[in-house]
Amino acid sequence: MWAFKAYMFDSAGNIAFRKKEIVDSLKFGAELFNQTMTDEVLSWDDSSNNRFIISGKGSVVCNPISAYRTAAKDNPDVYRNLDIVKTPLGEGGLRVNGGRTMSYGIYNFSKVQDLAKEFLYAMNKEGLRGMEQSTGYNHPFLNALYQKPMPVIGHEPKLELLQDFHKDVRFIGFPGPMTKTATAMYAKFIVPTMFAEVAKGKNPRAAMEDAEKKLRAI
Repeated sequence: MWAFKAYMFDSAGNIAFRKKEIVDSLKFGAELFNQTMTDEVLSWDDSSNNRFIISGKGSVVCNPISAYRTAAKDNPDVYRNLDIVKTPLGEGGLRVNGGRTMSYGIYNFSKVQDLAKEFLYAMNKEGLRGMEQSTGYNHPFLNALYQKPMPVIGHEPKLELLQDFHKDVRFIGFPGPMTKTATAMYAKFIVPTMFAEVAKGKNPRAAMEDAEKKLRAI
C-alpha cells in the first residue's frame, strides 16, 4: 500500500484514508491473489511463509530472513536455489520496506531508573553482537550502527544488499508517527483482513469502508 501511496494516516498521525489509492491497491492485491496464490494463504500464520518456501512449492515470499535460514536448515536443496532481492518499486519508483520494532521502557516508579538507563545504553552498544547471535535477523535501530561490512549480512554475498535495507524502512503509522491507533490497527489485523475480504470477492470500496470504521472505533 505504501509503495502506491495508499496511506491511512496523514503526516500528523490522524486517520485520513487516501481512498482512490487504497481501492486501487486492493484491486491490484486481488489480481495478484487470483493470478499467483491459492486459497491456503487466507489462513496463513506467522510461520507459513517459511513452510511454503522449504516445501519447494513456493516461489516468492516477502519475509524476514527466517524463511532463508529455515530453508538452510530444513531443505538444503531448496536453499541453494534461493535468492534475495529488493522489495519491488511502487508508484513513481518508490520502494518501501516495513520494520517491526522492539522497544524497552522504564517505569517512572522504579527506584533504580539511573541503573536501568545505564543498562539500556550498554545493551544498545551491543546491538551488532545481537545481530550476530540472530544470524542477521535482528537489525540495529540507530543509523550510526549501519557501517559496512555489517555482521553476518555483510559477509554473505546473497545478503549483502540487506545492508541498505534500513534506508527504505517506514514504521507503522507512516507517513505519520507510530501512534497507539496505528499499532492497534496492526495488532487487530485490520489491513490484511481488508485484503483477504477483497480476495474472496468483496467489493474493494466496501472493504475499505469497513476497515475505516474499525480503525475509527479504535
